[in-house]
Amino acid sequence: MSIKVHLDAEWRNWLRLSHTRPMLRNLIYGAILFLTVYTLFNLSSLKTSQFSIFPGTKDSGEVVSAEVWSSRADQVKQAFRHAYSGYVRYAAPADELAPLRNSGINVFNGWGATAFDSLDTMLLMGLDDEYKHALDIVKKADLSRAEPHFVPFFETVIRYLGGLLSAYALSKDVILLDKAEELVRRLDPIFETPTGMPYFSVNPKTGEHWGPDIGILAEIASLQLEYAYLAKLTGKVEHYNRSEAVMKALSSADLRYTSDIRATTYIITNLLYLSPTRNLLYVTDAIAGSYNQQDTPSHIQEHLSCFFPGLLALGAHTLPLDNLAGMGVDFEALANTDSYGLGGQGYAKIRGYNLKELHMWAAKGLGQTCWATYADQPTGLGPEEILMQIRTGQKTWMAAGGTWSQKPVSYLWIDAVEKWRQSGGKGVLPGLADPKPVLTSTGRDYTMRKSSYLLRPETIESMYLLWKVSGDVKWRMRGWRVFEAIERETKTASGYASVVSVDMAGGSKRDSMPSYFLAETLKYLYLMFRDDDPISLDEWVFNTEAHPFPVFKWTAEERARFNV
Repeated sequence: MSIKVHLDAEWRNWLRLSHTRPMLRNLIYGAILFLTVYTLFNLSSLKTSQFSIFPGTKDSGEVVSAEVWSSRADQVKQAFRHAYSGYVRYAAPADELAPLRNSGINVFNGWGATAFDSLDTMLLMGLDDEYKHALDIVKKADLSRAEPHFVPFFETVIRYLGGLLSAYALSKDVILLDKAEELVRRLDPIFETPTGMPYFSVNPKTGEHWGPDIGILAEIASLQLEYAYLAKLTGKVEHYNRSEAVMKALSSADLRYTSDIRATTYIITNLLYLSPTRNLLYVTDAIAGSYNQQDTPSHIQEHLSCFFPGLLALGAHTLPLDNLAGMGVDFEALANTDSYGLGGQGYAKIRGYNLKELHMWAAKGLGQTCWATYADQPTGLGPEEILMQIRTGQKTWMAAGGTWSQKPVSYLWIDAVEKWRQSGGKGVLPGLADPKPVLTSTGRDYTMRKSSYLLRPETIESMYLLWKVSGDVKWRMRGWRVFEAIERETKTASGYASVVSVDMAGGSKRDSMPSYFLAETLKYLYLMFRDDDPISLDEWVFNTEAHPFPVFKWTAEERARFNV
């Protein structure tokens, strides 16, 4: 199970973007937060027999032998070895490799982010030599000093702490747990706030904090997996209390607008749209309206948003959406427009649907669009950001100008689904048809706002999860095509480099190989191609940076000690 949000490698740029377009992120973070907490405190207590196994092997018509898939997994492993060997030769112990000028750069604390972030990938791939090298970097890292002086809490937790704890779960090397405890001690002053919620960043030597008073939900609350698991491993109440303080602060907030399943429902009923010609289903940001006023969509979809299909698929498979009362959700009460405004209208719209089915439809449709943005490009790689075209309405006479005018009309996906249902549900459901690649920009239904490819994992992650949840091999096949494109378009003599523009095959590259390429992108590809996937989604939970954590149960003693 993946609880997944990615931020730009340069966290200051991300902070700037997050304040200008918060609606979609805040809603998705709310959904992620709920799924995380539900996983930790509910899924961990289920018996194995109560949990339906992910299919993952259902035949969908295409036959590829086990030997071929094994060979493909091995090719991903060799890609990882190529990337890490370049890091070792030219960059270690800096954070990341600059694969064009062959040098090291520090972007996250200067502790060796690539080594920390790659530990569990190495263990999963059986790369003992690389793991020993990375472990040496971990041992020597001076966590009291950072470059620059302040370390961003969110990125440090998901990359460093997540990497340490996941690798410990897989290896039981005590040095990893010791380093994790040292790290949280260095981070601890960041929690000295009136609410117990962490500041944006902290100086690990002085304890001084820095950053705005207004925080992004993912940054201030995405610590439950790491801190709860550390409490489990060490038995220390203070680690659990850090996580619980955040939960208490959130539970005391006014959650009329977005909480629990409400965030996901709001996205499905208000932020999912269809493009005019290809019927591409996409999720977009919006400028928030008033309590009872429709939000204004931007019709921009980021590559980052392509993790959302996987999240929906996991929720549809894992959560008891057909038993909302069991989750403490009163569906009828949520449909009350007096209490919840447009949010209530959203619940009224979907009252007659099977929610598991509806969420899975949305997951598959969004996955189709994310794949289409790759398949459309000459490089076979997806752009960082696109602007979707919208439909034109009927012509109206503009008396003031003496002309006819056509206003653009946004087409909500849920309205199209309802129309399809009312007509008898014939044909392919809107947004779910397999998209045919469009190699000319005029017929794609979108234009590129940012045409770069930054070696990101979101689309691949969703393909992996859709494959595991649905068993439809087309997602696996598409993952292979993406890997072929990565090999063809991004490989350098020392590693892999981001691409300046996806619409030009063999074009220019950017001098960047983010640590998440080894931690996430290659990991998900490797796991997707292995028939004997070593990470069972029934027994492991991925954190934001794709570091797997074991699902665990609190013992009676722990429940008493931690007051769970």
